[in-house]
Amino acid sequence: MGWDTPDDWNRYYTRCPRCNTRYHASEGGCGCTEDLDLCAGPCAEYHQPESLTTTAASGVEQHLCEDCLVCDICQAPATAWDTEACLWICTECATKYAAEDAANGLPPATLNPIEAEVTA
Repeated sequence: MGWDTPDDWNRYYTRCPRCNTRYHASEGGCGCTEDLDLCAGPCAEYHQPESLTTTAASGVEQHLCEDCLVCDICQAPATAWDTEACLWICTECATKYAAEDAANGLPPATLNPIEAEVTA
């Protein structure tokens, strides 16, 4: 390498958050044309729009991927939002905890079904 060749020691390289392509800042971007949507779940990754589920069960419309739309107790696919506990819950866990609540004289939890709508 000659003295007239700049060496940036990888300081100006970054990755596109949409397509994960590594590019140099001088390139102005990765040039991806992917039409991707951001998952509102904990993964916070970009996905094809048709692979996300749109739900307002938690009170706020969200676009969630399959990996994030899981029961917060057992990690099975979620079927509803428990408004009192503020968590995603599956049918099996909801049934289990409903029986425990009934045995303890507590009112049943309010569950909002996911009502899956595929984002187009």
